[in-house]
Amino acid sequence: MMNLEGIDSPEPLRLIPYDPTIDNNDSVGIEILERKLRASITSFIGRSLDEEQFDLDENEIMKAAIDVWDYWDDRDAKKALVKSVRSYINPILKEIRKSGAVASYQHKVISVNSITPKRAKEIRKYLTSTKFRKGKIDWDDSSQMEFGDVHDDWQ
Repeated sequence: MMNLEGIDSPEPLRLIPYDPTIDNNDSVGIEILERKLRASITSFIGRSLDEEQFDLDENEIMKAAIDVWDYWDDRDAKKALVKSVRSYINPILKEIRKSGAVASYQHKVISVNSITPKRAKEIRKYLTSTKFRKGKIDWDDSSQMEFGDVHDDWQ
């Protein structure tokens, strides 16, 4: 057990805010990770909206949310997190499509194109909305993979 005496808050020690293979009921870790993921997605998409098109690798989102992503060796935990994040990103892309932009998520890459200044403004409005901020990630750790998960990791 780690001695945390003298530390006001152990939260800075959360290099990996939430690990689904260890504790599915870690509400603090889940909240921290959800906030970091939202900030990551908002940052990457928001700063790219001045371009007519952009691509974003899902690993970039994960690295921004979990600082040690590239060094973390637990493939099962990472796979479970990515699966949940994918299901979270798809509704975001649906909202982006409502602006008239073209958005897809294939082979671990988010692609958005046909961005105009008007569409960029609508997307930014969504990314700062309550609907976006209150979006929840389904952290269900079901062990059964879906068919869509196979093509990305099958070699």
